[in-house]
Amino acid sequence: MAINQLLSDFVAGQPFTPTFKDLFKSMDLCDLKDVKVVFVNAYPSDEKGVANGLAFGGNVNPFVNSLNDIASDEFIDGPAPSLEFVPKDNGVLLLNMALTCPIGKQTDHLPMWTPVFEKLIADIAYKTLNTIFVFIGNETEYLGKAVRKGQYKFFLPEVPVDGDWNNIEVFSKINTLLKKLDKEPVNW
Repeated sequence: MAINQLLSDFVAGQPFTPTFKDLFKSMDLCDLKDVKVVFVNAYPSDEKGVANGLAFGGNVNPFVNSLNDIASDEFIDGPAPSLEFVPKDNGVLLLNMALTCPIGKQTDHLPMWTPVFEKLIADIAYKTLNTIFVFIGNETEYLGKAVRKGQYKFFLPEVPVDGDWNNIEVFSKINTLLKKLDKEPVNW
């Protein structure tokens, strides 16, 4: 149903983001068998030409919002990580709950993608072991119910207006947990 709606919008000249070629980029870059960490954001950027199919990703600046703010606060003594490489090399899946949105209307496609995404999170939770899920924003929090026992959840608030994510240390917490699970830490 969602793909049919996108095709209909495309034919009608109603632009959306990201493009078809980037629609499943996050899943192309991280095989399910390799998943260690799943970041879940609510929406892609609604600016034309910015979204690239990765949560927090963008073609203008690789990570233009939340994750970059978190990383900047956590890595005060050095440069914030460039996370564009993470999905390919480190088992990090960067998902947007709404895989697409119309230009200038960030929330409009959320109802269309919600059933697909709920199934996707349940499948990832069912088919992987000791996976760490990071849900960012109030819209994503209810998806934590799909995470089964033996997996791990972090819930982060909405992006603060001032970008202040001090004391969250999510990257350090993830790596500490991965070490306890005898998994290779992520090279942020």
